Amino acid sequence: MTRLLACAGLLFCLFTAVPLAAQDAPAPGVPSFRQDFLALDVAPPPADLAQSFSADPISASGKKSSFLAVAASIILPGMGEWYAGRLDRGQYPMIAEGVLWLGFAGLNMYSGWIQDDARLFAGQRAGVQLAGKSDEYFGSIGNYNSLADYNAQKLVERNLGALYPEDPAAGYGWKWNSVADRESYKAQRIDADEMANAAGFVALGLAANRIWSAVQAAFLVRKHNAALAPQQGSLPSMRSRLLTHLGKTDGIVFTFTGAF
Repeated sequence: MTRLLACAGLLFCLFTAVPLAAQDAPAPGVPSFRQDFLALDVAPPPADLAQSFSADPISASGKKSSFLAVAASIILPGMGEWYAGRLDRGQYPMIAEGVLWLGFAGLNMYSGWIQDDARLFAGQRAGVQLAGKSDEYFGSIGNYNSLADYNAQKLVERNLGALYPEDPAAGYGWKWNSVADRESYKAQRIDADEMANAAGFVALGLAANRIWSAVQAAFLVRKHNAALAPQQGSLPSMRSRLLTHLGKTDGIVFTFTGAF
């Protein structure tokens, strides 16, 4: 009885395995799912698609942005060249920027010191009340010995709008102790104005330094990106596929494409 059951079980396994094997073996001329899958032409994704999934497209491709280089140089000359990988070229506008800012600040401070000294001198030697006066007023006291002389000249010119009140309570009166004092005050004002004008030219130098650095940075980025072009073009891409015939694998084919 035991042997009979064992034989029955063996026969059942044989009859069950044969149909399954027949299902796995493809019929002649009819490709199976497995054959179709192996014969797929698997190619790498397009470069633009791969780049779109990159966290940093610029760093992924190695290219740099001219816009970022120009913006960096406008903010701080030399930074655009540093971004382009050429700090050796960017150090010069950086140094020039520091020197120009020191010159601009120094000239403005020196001009202010001279102007303050001149006004204090006018207060001591001409009795000028400094509070609440305009630059035009401080220029006028350097050209006339007293308020009376100034108003007399404006009356001759019929420029009534330029008159200052002669009431002492208004605080516009002045009278120099000597012509030499007035000339000394006038010379100090001229020196202060020249320093202020020089600071203005330095400000133009700051603008020119930014333009120079921005143009240089854009050129260096363009040169950097141009140097990457032949390297990127020479990288080949590979495709692979299996050769099958009547359900059998005959071989594998590799296809390389690229610019050389």
